[in-house]
Amino acid sequence: MPTSRTDSGFTLFEVLIALALVAAVYLLVVPALGPWLIGVSPGEEARRLASVLREAQASAVATSGETAVVIDRDGRAWASGDRGRQLARGTSFSAVELPAGARLADGRAAIRFFPDGSSTGGRVEVAAAGRRSTVVVDWLTGRVRSDAR
Repeated sequence: MPTSRTDSGFTLFEVLIALALVAAVYLLVVPALGPWLIGVSPGEEARRLASVLREAQASAVATSGETAVVIDRDGRAWASGDRGRQLARGTSFSAVELPAGARLADGRAAIRFFPDGSSTGGRVEVAAAGRRSTVVVDWLTGRVRSDAR
């Protein structure tokens, strides 16, 4: 007696369609979630920058000398004295608003702190994946504020 055989499984075409769908989802979702997947947030970077700015102000007062934190928007980095930091992958300085005199010849900008605690002031915005955190330095008091959460 002949038996009827039914093949179970997937055709090559079905497998290719499934792989294409997985690849499309991966290409759309991973770049959008990149900063969250690697644990980077603009808030973390803004908090680090605010901390460095506070240290620079304290140093200026303690040493009775001027200190500066240099912001390199294009290079996505900051430097203070012999310390520097590159922003984490996926984050950038989306806005750097400083007085005209704070611009350096090479396109970077510096927030300066003076012995009396005052500063040149400014506003720096750090962004990643559509989220933003802002660090503001008051020129009169040198007070550093951040909206980082």
